[in-house]
Amino acid sequence: MSFRTSKWAWISLVCLIGAVANWWLGRDWEQRHRIPAESSATNSTVPTRPTTAPADAPTGPARTTSPAPPAPIASPSSPTNPFPYRLSNATKPISEWIESERAILLRHALVDTEAPLSLDIPPHLRAQGDPGAYVVQAEGAIDQAFRDRLRAVGAEIVSYVPNNAYLVKLSSAGAAQLAGSPGVRTLLPWEPYYKLDSALMPLAVEQRPLPRNWQLNLIFFPGDREAIVRSLAAADIQVVGEERTPFGPQFVVRAPADALVALAHRPDVQALELHRSRVPANDLSRGHVRVATNTTTLDSYQGPASAPLTGVGVLVNVNDTGVDAQHPDLAGRVISSIPAALTDGPGHGTHVAGIIASSGLNDPAGDQVPGSFTNADYRGMAPRATIFVQPLNLAVGPASDTALQENAARTNALISNNSWSYPVREYNFASASWDAAVRDTLPGQSNAQPLVVVFAAGNSGGGNNEGSGGGAGSIDSPANGKNVITVGALESFRNITNEVSAMGMTNQPWLGQTDSSNIVVSFSGRGNVAPGIEGEFGRAKPDLVAPGTFIVSTRSSEWVDPEGGTETIPTLLTNQFLGA
Repeated sequence: MSFRTSKWAWISLVCLIGAVANWWLGRDWEQRHRIPAESSATNSTVPTRPTTAPADAPTGPARTTSPAPPAPIASPSSPTNPFPYRLSNATKPISEWIESERAILLRHALVDTEAPLSLDIPPHLRAQGDPGAYVVQAEGAIDQAFRDRLRAVGAEIVSYVPNNAYLVKLSSAGAAQLAGSPGVRTLLPWEPYYKLDSALMPLAVEQRPLPRNWQLNLIFFPGDREAIVRSLAAADIQVVGEERTPFGPQFVVRAPADALVALAHRPDVQALELHRSRVPANDLSRGHVRVATNTTTLDSYQGPASAPLTGVGVLVNVNDTGVDAQHPDLAGRVISSIPAALTDGPGHGTHVAGIIASSGLNDPAGDQVPGSFTNADYRGMAPRATIFVQPLNLAVGPASDTALQENAARTNALISNNSWSYPVREYNFASASWDAAVRDTLPGQSNAQPLVVVFAAGNSGGGNNEGSGGGAGSIDSPANGKNVITVGALESFRNITNEVSAMGMTNQPWLGQTDSSNIVVSFSGRGNVAPGIEGEFGRAKPDLVAPGTFIVSTRSSEWVDPEGGTETIPTLLTNQFLGA
């Protein structure tokens, strides 16, 4: 997967525009498919399943957590307490010690290893035997001597934990040996409490049942896959999906309503999160992003012979609803290993593919669309590129993010465009998986196989038509990843002044989103990512913005107008009660 530096700039540019310009199409669809809120679950008590008797705690100079009194049930999140389930023994704000060598920073626990280490973990979410894993912090920066020391006691390094620590698979006997070793500052048992994501935490703390329609993602520590599958079946847990992650095998499961706490207690379970399905996130742009010198030229600004800026010889992976391979502006340049991906009923993927690679040869006259001048406006960013399409529909396409990544690499695509998301704003398993794929999509092969990955910032920004407002941290996964290129959406200047009458009122609903070419559109996902978690203000995202509204592009021949009534989008609601 080697390529010249000159291709990087063009390839990245092509994919960036393709990622952002499709959000408008998927906006309403996404809102219909949000996961039901945790409040829909009913209250009941879940008994904790038996575990082994407590093992001897490690002894020695390294510090470990000690039993704590029962913690009160945390209150729901509020503007004054956005992290109601976060435990901490620190006395300083996160901004003052986030880079401290004595801090351990977990999703639901901020630990100062120089302070008393008792954390108010509810007893039913505290390990009741050998936890099977520990967070081990080094004295100072991690070095090879520290890693050798871990391996000497049988520790298997799973992942890095800030700051200067590893999550390791390790028995309590090995932990006892390690605690007496020089260079080890702290040992924290990997408590069941630490394994839960924010959606599952309220249910687990309050011992409420899992809602009937929820599925879970379980990441296990590396081990015997067949033994894992057998043990899940024995616990009446149905496996509905499986994939590889950078940290261990991941299973999508349907579990009994009372199984959440017991799953968190399993020593072989590394982490749990609520499973969410993928949802789609969707001319004037060629000049705006300087692919062309103006809105009328047929060539790129470096001329017609400039292969890197026309896409000649470039393969772009598009993961979407499919692409109409017979569209005249794309014909002969769309490939897939899955026949179903070469058709596109929803039309979203064909629209995205056209933004990237449409030839523009069969587009309407420019003056038919407000703001456009000639049909040169409608050419894609790379009108001679080839599209390798993979469907997001799990019934016909790859069942995992890993498959999307590996198939792109094995097809020699240099860049992957993803105008979709999981409707969750936390950095989750998918975020970590795509971050790893940027570095190496095929870790089992020699040499790194990197991939340029681009994601749309999503449709949940909640801003206004002046480019401001909205909420920070409104970028969905995997666009909230550290290594992926995340693109926000700009308005397109078309000045659509049509008045629409509804409910006795007349207004111009589209004017606010078409009166500028340099304002962030109201629905575009906002950064920063994880404010209050990754530092006081979070991590800077999106990486850049590009035209993303009212974009003219290719339309699939299979597309059916939803207003025609021939297609329905089911929405399932549970525990709903209507008054008389």
